[in-house]
Amino acid sequence: MSWGEYRQADFLKENLKYKMDWIVKAYRYKKFIEIENKAELEFFKQRPLIFSIVYLINLPTNIVYLINRFRWNYQYEKICIEARYLRKEINKIDNKTKLLN
Repeated sequence: MSWGEYRQADFLKENLKYKMDWIVKAYRYKKFIEIENKAELEFFKQRPLIFSIVYLINLPTNIVYLINRFRWNYQYEKICIEARYLRKEINKIDNKTKLLN
């Protein structure tokens, strides 16, 4: 393996490591948000009048929150795809070097 290929594989592995760390933390955050939303729904099922009032008062904030959730899910899926692609590239370089050795 040439020096350039070694350095490229090393950089890709480091980038993959950071992406995988981000994915793990994002997955935990995603699960936390799901649990929080379920608990909030259970609370408001018992008090539908309060839910209606709070929902109407916070409607602009809820819309912004929804847009942020869409953006966050987009970012999560994008980084997952990037991590898969990085794995493929690293495997290509590793397989190429195994054939040369």
